[in-house]
Amino acid sequence: MRQRTGRAMKLANIRSSGQTTERILLASLIGTAVEFYDFYIYATAASLIFGPLFFPTALPGYELLGAYASFGIAFIARPLGGAVFGHFGDRVGRKTTLVASLLLMGASTAAIASCRLMRSLAG
Repeated sequence: MRQRTGRAMKLANIRSSGQTTERILLASLIGTAVEFYDFYIYATAASLIFGPLFFPTALPGYELLGAYASFGIAFIARPLGGAVFGHFGDRVGRKTTLVASLLLMGASTAAIASCRLMRSLAG
């Protein structure tokens, strides 16, 4: 086998580094697009659906205020959750932390669904 010279090795490293950078940029672009789409859908649902569904109907303004407050809490909770789960991902392991976060999201979704179910069963 022929060994690479210093210049050939530098060129090979630059090429592989460039491909890695392109993959990172593409993954970041896709992740950001999905997160923006998620917030867009959540904001639309908060303004149209969540108010009458989950908040009292005595005053329509309170419905909208409660819906947008939940949207604001979600906007603050995401970076906070990222910092907490990032810390545990480094300590415990990323796979374990991913499974824990997915279980937590599933349990939260089930709890929200059961709130509406309990309200309809109660009255």
